[in-house]
Amino acid sequence: MSWTDNKIKEEAQKDPNFMTWFEEETNKLDIAVTMTDLRVDLGLTQREFAEKAGKQQSVIARIESGKMTPSFKMINEIATAVGKKPTLTFN
Repeated sequence: MSWTDNKIKEEAQKDPNFMTWFEEETNKLDIAVTMTDLRVDLGLTQREFAEKAGKQQSVIARIESGKMTPSFKMINEIATAVGKKPTLTFN
C-alpha cells in the first residue's frame, strides 16, 4: 500500500465524513481533467474553447481548476458545441 493510500485510510478512520468528501473531490478532479483534455485535444485555448461553447472563459477556467462542478446540462451544451457527445459511466 502506498503512502497516499495509507494516509487516506488513516484520515477515513479519524473522520467518518472524510471518504464522502474525498470521493466528491475526486469526481471534481475527473471532470476538470476530462474537460481540459477535451480542450487540449481540440487544440484550443480556454478563450477559444469558451467562445465555441458559448460560455465565459472564466467558467471554463473554474471547471478546469475544479473550483466549479458543471451540471450535466452544461457538460452537454459544451460537448455539443464542439461536436462531441458526453457519456456517463458508473464504476
